[in-house]
Formats: sequence, C-alpha cells, structure tokens
Amino acid sequence: MEKLNRIILVTYYWPPAGGPGVQRWLSLAQWIQDLGMDLTVIIPEKPFYPQIDEGLSNSISNRIKVVKVRSIEPLLWINRLSLGKSKNFSKGLISKENNSWLKKLAFWLRANYFFPDARLFWSEAVIRYLKREIDGPTTLITTGPPHSIHLVGLRLKGLFEQIKWISDLRDPIADLGYLKLLPLTEKTKSRHKRLEKSIISRSDAIVTTSYSLTKHLSERYKEYGEKIKCITNGFDGNLIENNLAPEGFYLVHSGSLFTHRNSVNLWRAIGERINDNKDWRAHLKIFLVGEVSKEVKNTLVNLGLEPYVQFLGYQTKEYCEQLERKAACLLLLESSLSGYNYAIPGKLFNYLKARRPILAIGPENWDVQKILDSQISHLVTSDSELAIGVYLDLIFSRYLSNQDMIVNNDISAFSRSSTAEQYVRLIKAL
Repeated sequence: MEKLNRIILVTYYWPPAGGPGVQRWLSLAQWIQDLGMDLTVIIPEKPFYPQIDEGLSNSISNRIKVVKVRSIEPLLWINRLSLGKSKNFSKGLISKENNSWLKKLAFWLRANYFFPDARLFWSEAVIRYLKREIDGPTTLITTGPPHSIHLVGLRLKGLFEQIKWISDLRDPIADLGYLKLLPLTEKTKSRHKRLEKSIISRSDAIVTTSYSLTKHLSERYKEYGEKIKCITNGFDGNLIENNLAPEGFYLVHSGSLFTHRNSVNLWRAIGERINDNKDWRAHLKIFLVGEVSKEVKNTLVNLGLEPYVQFLGYQTKEYCEQLERKAACLLLLESSLSGYNYAIPGKLFNYLKARRPILAIGPENWDVQKILDSQISHLVTSDSELAIGVYLDLIFSRYLSNQDMIVNNDISAFSRSSTAEQYVRLIKAL
C-alpha cells in the first residue's frame, strides 16, 4: 500500500450513520480537503449504528480516501440478544422500567467492563492497522464519543515521534453527561478521570465543541491550557432566505428526546394554554422527530397533549431541515444535570439556519445561551414555567397576527466552511 496521506481522521461515525455525531466530520473532512489538505478517514467495516441516514452517503466526496477496519462489535451481540431493541443501549441509556436481570447485568457490564465504552475493540484494531501503515510525518485526528477512539492517539503517539495528535472532543470525557445515568463503580469513575488526563497531557492539541468545556478543561489542567481550543459545530450548505409562512402553529423538536431531556414545565405550559384558549386548540401541532422515551410520551398523555403531537421517528437530515423551516418555533431541550452545560447540541446550528424563533430549555450556565443571547427572537431558560409561558404567548401572538416569523441574524461564523478554516489553521500551526 502506498504511503498514507498526511492527515488521518479516525472516526467511528460515518455514513450511513445518522445523527449529529457523523455530521461534524462528514462536513469538516470535505471542507478541509477543499482547503488543500490531504485526508484519509478510518472508519469501522461493520459498525453498529443506532440511527441510519442513507441520504448522507450521497454527500461523501470521491476525493476523500476512506479505509474500513474490521473488528468485533459487542453491541451487535447485545442487540441480537434483544437487549438493545431500544437502540439506546449504545449510549448507555435504557429504560428503568421492566428490565430483566439479564438486561441489568448487560447494562452494568456496558458501564464497567467495556472501558471506556463498547467500541474499544475497534480502537485496538485501528491501532494494529496504523502501526503498519504510518511511515512519515502525520497529523492524527481522533474524534469522540466514543472516547475509546482516543486510545488510538494515546498508543500511536507513544510509538511514532513524527505524529502530531489532535483529540477532538465532541463531548466531555470524565464529565460526560450520560455517565451520571450509568451504574459506574468508583473504580470506573476514577479510570475515566485518568483517561481524560492522559488524553489532555499527550495530545498536541485538544479541540472541544463548546466554550464552557474549553474553559473547564483549561482550568482543570492549567499546565496544558494553551493547547485546548474551541471549534464549535456548524451548519452545512449555503444560507438561504426563509420566506415561508408557518402552515400552522408548529412546534418542532428534532433529535432524540430521552427522559433526562424532558421538560415537564414546557408541556404543562402548553397544556394550560390548550385548556384555556380555543385558538391554541385550533392551530397547535407538535412535531417530535427522533426517538422519544416512554417517560416523555407518558407526560404528554397525562397532560392531554397526545392529540396535538406527531411522533415522526428518525428522519433524514434533509427532511428535518425542511420541517424546521416550516416551524413557528423550534424546541431545543437538554438535561439540567451537571455536565450537559458543556454541550452545544449540533441541532442548534441547523435551527439557526432555519431562521425561526428558538425556545431553548436546559442547564444553568449553558453555552447555548452565549450564542442565542447575541441573537434576536430566541429565549434560553433553565426550565422556568413562567418564562416559557411568556415566550410562548409572544410567539403565538405573532403567529396569529400574521407577523413575520423570520429571524435574520448574522450566523456566518457558524458555517462549516468557517469552522474548517479554523481547523486548517490549527493543523498548520502544530
């Protein structure tokens, strides 16, 4: 095999995988290639993807070299045993209701035995492959979650002096939000902390996708603070005007809506307005795109909202963008648990591109607030029913009076081309 290109990206998520985990590097890889860099992408040969979006496969540039590496995939076995029917198991999220002892055991093993996650076997296979192929100066980029991908960087950095390693953290490591929902032992918690320290200390650069995580890691590891940078996610494609008038009072949420993201106060505020106002009953439609937990569905049923809700399941990126452009208001819901304040959901940038009002409900000191506070016609709240109700009344009043629902803010800094330029500057500076 001929010598590998100068930049190697190791990512578990790649088309036909769906969801935000794949979209960051699917876009960045192509923009980085367009900016004159040679890129090879290492992906799994037979992965287990909870979500599939075949449409994303059509957007892969033929100029990007993709290498598939085979390994065993524990989550495939778990799914075949019917332990992963919800597909949340891959994220460590399964319902707490009616779980057999076998499911609970598998859940515990997922949390403590497969460290740092169940994709560690693939990382070992990638290490074996790249040990044979690297023979010159190389920029290695590992992106996680799954954070086991960074084991590739740790191992190869110790073997090849000519490697410059960038660890791309789409989520925290030791402070990863859903770790708090897993049955971790104290020993496993300590291992996550040690892994994080090793990654931070050995990487030549660390890139996070949020300002708060950059600040948090820089304060925790002061001696390495200068090499920790923030390059956020962004939106794909060109900005186009959205002159569509809402077809109804559509409230749209794109993406998985797990129990820890459930905003009871939001649904309660909507329910009160349905009960008190015939116009709300006549015009309201709620579209939930993606997987919705049983607990969230129960909340909607108990508050009498089920007749107004359409559960659309997982849809393609193209479908979501079209629906978001028709909305009267876009819903961005995140857990109030500590750790989630470090996350800027990728859907935020798609929402901004849709040019519609955004109601964001999440944790205190959330990075989303830093972005939306500089914009017009958006609200960020820490699940205050009063604030939610006031904002809903404002948006509904604008809708009923046929006022312009278009939000024309300058969001060019969050385009994928802009974030790719930041990445190329970082690579050249190493």
